[in-house]
Amino acid sequence: MGTNQAQRRNAARGRTRGVWGTFSAVSDEKPDEKPETQNVEVKAVAAVAVAAVGTPTAWRSYSFAPDWFADASREAVVEGRGARRREILFAVCAAESYVFEWVRDTVLKNDFKKLNKYFPTIPPGKKRGVLKKLHDIPKELATDGLVPTPLDCSGHEWSDFREVVDCRDGLVHAVASRPETDGQPEKEKPVPAASELDALPLGWAVEIVRAILRKLHSDTETTPLPSWLS
Repeated sequence: MGTNQAQRRNAARGRTRGVWGTFSAVSDEKPDEKPETQNVEVKAVAAVAVAAVGTPTAWRSYSFAPDWFADASREAVVEGRGARRREILFAVCAAESYVFEWVRDTVLKNDFKKLNKYFPTIPPGKKRGVLKKLHDIPKELATDGLVPTPLDCSGHEWSDFREVVDCRDGLVHAVASRPETDGQPEKEKPVPAASELDALPLGWAVEIVRAILRKLHSDTETTPLPSWLS
C-alpha cells in the first residue's frame, strides 16, 4: 500500500466513531398515483409488490442494504483480522446496494421502469463499480431535475470511502495476498497488508460507509434517512 494511501487511512481512523444504529429494510415511501391508473403497493418483511390496476404488470423488490449493514455492524464489534476483513466486505456491499435502493425507492419513488436509465444492463467486464456509481449517478439525477444537488465528492467522507473500497478490492481480488519485503516497489505491495488490517480500529469501515451515505442524503436533500444510518 502506498504512503499516501496509508496516510489517508490513518486520517480516516481518527474520524471513526463506534455508533451502531437499528436496522430497517422497508421504506415508508409509496408510489405516486397516476391520472388513470391507481397503484396498489403491498409491503411485508422488506418485500414490495406493486400492481397497477388495469395493467398486467406486477413488481417485487427487496432491500438488501440494511441486511449487509447489519452484517458489517456485527463484525464491527469483534476483535481480530477476520472480523475486520468481513466488516470491510459487508460494509461496501451495503453501500453499493444502497445506491441502487435509494434511487429506486427514494428518488424514483418505485417508478421501476425508469431504473434502467441510471442502472443499465451492462455486459460483464464493463460494469460500473461502486465508486463510479456513487460519483456519477447523483450527478445524472441532478441533471434530470430529480435531486437539487449531487453528492459532493471533495471532502474527507469521499476519500475515506475510497480507502474502504480499495481494501475491499484488495481482499476480493487477492492483492492482499501478495508477499511483501523491505525495499519493495509500492505497486507490488499487498493492499491491505495483514499488519494494516490488524491495526484498523473496530467499526472503521462501518462508520465510513455510514458517513458517506448520510452525506448522500444531506447533499441531495432527500428524505427519509433510514433508521440504520441515523
